[in-house]
This record gives sequence, C-alpha cells and structure tokens, in this order.
Amino acid sequence: MQRIISSVVGAPLLIGVIYFGGTQTFFWLTAVAAALCALEMKQMFNLAGKPLSPHLVIPFTLFLLLPFYLERYDLAVFLLFALFLCLIFYKIFFGGGPSDSIPMAANTLFTVIYISFCLGFLILVRKLDETGYFVFFILAATWMGDTMAFYTGTHLGKRPIAPLVSPKKTVEGAMGGLAGSLIAGILFHFTLLPSLTLFHCAMVALVCGVFGQLGDLLESMVKRELGAKDSGTILPGHGGLLDRIDGILLSAPAFYVYYRMVLL
Repeated sequence: MQRIISSVVGAPLLIGVIYFGGTQTFFWLTAVAAALCALEMKQMFNLAGKPLSPHLVIPFTLFLLLPFYLERYDLAVFLLFALFLCLIFYKIFFGGGPSDSIPMAANTLFTVIYISFCLGFLILVRKLDETGYFVFFILAATWMGDTMAFYTGTHLGKRPIAPLVSPKKTVEGAMGGLAGSLIAGILFHFTLLPSLTLFHCAMVALVCGVFGQLGDLLESMVKRELGAKDSGTILPGHGGLLDRIDGILLSAPAFYVYYRMVLL
C-alpha cells in the first residue's frame, strides 16, 4: 500500500516538474536527488564501517552537476582536480592516521562520480528538447524494463544472471526486462516521439534497458559490499531514492551517447 501511495503522489509531481519546469527547474530537481543519493551512500558507508569523507562527498556531488548544466566540461576537470587535492590533504586538516587514506579517497571519488556524472547526463538529455519527452522516454524504458524483469523473474526465472551480486536476478528476468523496455520504446514512437523512427525508438529503448539493468546490478554490488539491504527509507515501499533511480544512473548516459553519436 505504501508503495502505491508514494507512486500515486510522486509520479504526477515528477511529470509536472519535467514537462512544465524547464531546464533550470529540472536542474534543481536533479540537484536535490543527487544530494539525497549522496547522503544515502554516506550512511551506507558509515554503517559498514568503511572510510568516506563526510565533509566533501555531498558538496562535490552538487558542484559537479554545474558543468553539465553550463556545458563547461573544463570546469568538471577543474572540480575533479580540486576534489583530488582536498582528499589528499583531508587527513592533515581533520586528523587521523594515514592507514585508510587511499580507501577513503577511492570511496569518496567513486560516490561523487557515480552520482554526479550519471545524473549530469540526465541534465544534458533534458536540454536536448523543450518538452522533456526524452527524459520521459528514459524513465519509461528503464522503469518498465525493471518492472517486467521483476515479474518475469519471479514467475519464470530459473538461471541466475549474477549469483555473486544478486542471486534473485535471472536470465529470464533480464529478457523480460528488455521486452518491457522495447514495448515502452514502441509506445513512445506512436505517441510522444513520432519524430524518431520506430527503429531508433526500439534500439535506444533496448540500450536503456540493457544499461538500466547494469545500473541495477551495480547498485546491488555496492549494497552487497556494504552489507545494506536498501540504500535508505525515504520512499515508503521502495526503499531509498538510490534504489529507485539506480537503473537511470546508467541508462541516461547511454541514451545521451546514442543520441549524439547515432541520431545527430
């Protein structure tokens, strides 16, 4: 019931912001999502007793969204270099021994890049058209694929696809998920995106489906490494925000690369 209520309340709000809000409002929505995901990662690392810079991870996660909004990729390089320097001298300013300096730096860099760069591509996608239909396409192809993968895997799944990472995910579920993504792409061609050919809608939907499932496996690997069942509890019935958008973190860059390299 909580899952249904949160979806009924959240979906219209998300649709309204994407369609009516424009690029600037979408940037702020993405920034809020990035901050919440970074906070969830920080809490998972803390609960697992793994080193992570609590003072740097959230600010730099937000700072690194700006180059995508401004399309200033030299700024992204500068911010990454600044983060690298901050991590080097973190122990000097905040104390502690050097024994976990490298794991702390690696965990912080992974978290910042994982969230900011992936969500940054979603900002770039939103800038591709005025309506936000491309963002809707990514959400639909990824989430419909995720839903179909769950139900197909539950009823027909027999062969694990990645038993060491997520034993419940199966080859049959993955195939069902790709079918769901493909259906979403075809529906978009005949409704919101007739300007894209049926072939390209189908192909980019499959690309989103594949990378969406890889994103799901990536987050499952992170949670298994940190001993967490869910990334958080912010979404009743869904777990954490990162649990809900893990597939989008990889499907958005995949969509953008396909668009820039194939459709332009």
